[in-house]
Amino acid sequence: MKLKATIVGELLPTDKSIIVTFDGDKEGKHFEVLCSFNPHSYKMRKWDSWELHIKWDSEVFEDAEVGKKYYSTILKCDKATEIK
Repeated sequence: MKLKATIVGELLPTDKSIIVTFDGDKEGKHFEVLCSFNPHSYKMRKWDSWELHIKWDSEVFEDAEVGKKYYSTILKCDKATEIK
Protein backbone atom coordinates (compact mmCIF):
# COMPACT_ATOMS: atom_id res chain seq x y z
CA MET A 1 0.00 0.00 0.00
CA LYS A 2 1.26 3.49 -0.83
CA LEU A 3 1.02 6.08 1.94
CA LYS A 4 2.19 9.68 2.06
CA ALA A 5 4.24 10.48 5.15
CA THR A 6 6.33 13.24 6.69
CA ILE A 7 9.51 12.31 8.51
CA VAL A 8 9.42 13.71 12.05
CA GLY A 9 12.53 12.15 13.57
CA GLU A 10 16.20 12.92 12.99
CA LEU A 11 18.07 10.29 10.98
CA LEU A 12 21.54 8.93 11.63
CA PRO A 13 23.65 7.09 9.01
CA THR A 14 23.20 3.82 10.93
CA ASP A 15 19.38 4.01 11.24
CA LYS A 16 17.28 1.24 9.69
CA SER A 17 13.94 2.85 10.48
CA ILE A 18 12.21 6.22 10.21
CA ILE A 19 9.68 7.97 12.44
CA VAL A 20 6.82 9.46 10.46
CA THR A 21 3.35 10.93 10.59
CA PHE A 22 0.95 9.88 7.85
CA ASP A 23 -0.95 12.48 5.83
CA GLY A 24 -4.61 12.51 6.79
CA ASP A 25 -4.05 11.19 10.32
CA LYS A 26 -6.12 13.65 12.35
CA GLU A 27 -4.35 12.69 15.58
CA GLY A 28 -0.88 13.18 14.08
CA LYS A 29 0.52 10.07 15.74
CA HIS A 30 4.13 9.07 15.21
CA PHE A 31 4.89 5.66 13.70
CA GLU A 32 8.12 3.76 13.29
CA VAL A 33 8.62 2.29 9.82
CA LEU A 34 11.35 -0.32 9.31
CA CYS A 35 13.17 0.11 6.00
CA SER A 36 14.75 -2.61 3.86
CA PHE A 37 17.18 0.09 2.67
CA ASN A 38 19.33 2.64 4.46
CA PRO A 39 17.14 5.78 4.83
CA HIS A 40 20.23 7.98 5.14
CA SER A 41 21.51 6.81 1.73
CA TYR A 42 18.11 7.77 0.25
CA LYS A 43 18.86 11.28 1.61
CA MET A 44 15.76 11.22 3.80
CA ARG A 45 15.72 14.19 6.16
CA LYS A 46 13.49 15.44 8.94
CA TRP A 47 10.37 17.26 7.63
CA ASP A 48 10.68 15.80 4.11
CA SER A 49 7.54 14.23 2.62
CA TRP A 50 7.75 10.78 1.04
CA GLU A 51 5.44 8.25 -0.55
CA LEU A 52 6.16 4.97 1.21
CA HIS A 53 5.32 1.51 -0.08
CA ILE A 54 4.18 -0.07 3.19
CA LYS A 55 3.69 -3.72 4.04
CA TRP A 56 2.23 -4.88 7.36
CA ASP A 57 3.79 -7.58 9.48
CA SER A 58 2.96 -8.94 12.90
CA GLU A 59 4.86 -10.47 15.79
CA VAL A 60 3.12 -12.63 18.36
CA PHE A 61 4.45 -12.84 21.90
CA GLU A 62 3.12 -15.32 24.40
CA ASP A 63 3.32 -14.89 28.16
CA ALA A 64 4.06 -18.45 29.29
CA GLU A 65 3.00 -17.73 32.88
CA VAL A 66 -0.58 -16.78 32.06
CA GLY A 67 -0.85 -18.18 28.54
CA LYS A 68 -1.88 -14.85 27.07
CA LYS A 69 -0.81 -13.74 23.58
CA TYR A 70 0.27 -10.19 22.71
CA TYR A 71 0.40 -8.86 19.17
CA SER A 72 2.68 -6.20 17.74
CA THR A 73 2.10 -4.68 14.29
CA ILE A 74 5.19 -3.74 12.31
CA LEU A 75 5.23 -1.36 9.35
CA LYS A 76 7.84 -2.19 6.72
CA CYS A 77 8.93 -0.15 3.72
CA ASP A 78 10.64 -1.64 0.66
CA LYS A 79 10.47 1.41 -1.60
CA ALA A 80 10.13 5.17 -1.11
CA THR A 81 9.72 8.15 -3.43
CA GLU A 82 10.32 11.73 -2.34
CA ILE A 83 7.40 14.14 -2.79
CA LYS A 84 8.68 17.49 -3.99
